[in-house]
Amino acid sequence: MLNYLIVTAYPTALRATATGWAIGVGRVGAIIGSAIGGVVLESIGPSGYFASLALPLILAVAAVMVIRVSRDDSQLSKAYVSAH
Repeated sequence: MLNYLIVTAYPTALRATATGWAIGVGRVGAIIGSAIGGVVLESIGPSGYFASLALPLILAVAAVMVIRVSRDDSQLSKAYVSAH
């Protein structure tokens, strides 16, 4: 899903850099998330763990919506037409 979001959110000249950064940040997040998940599981149990997953998921949805809303389709289509 990340690759498709990058294709629609970034201009062609920045897509490779954006993909690299996104994958790198995702890997760091996976490492840190595993450590935090273990601490949360140990301290508040499985039900608290699953309840605590709601906040990051809500933040992720909000971030995707901000990217979608901030993109101006008319400018993208004009750039595409002028390039071809």
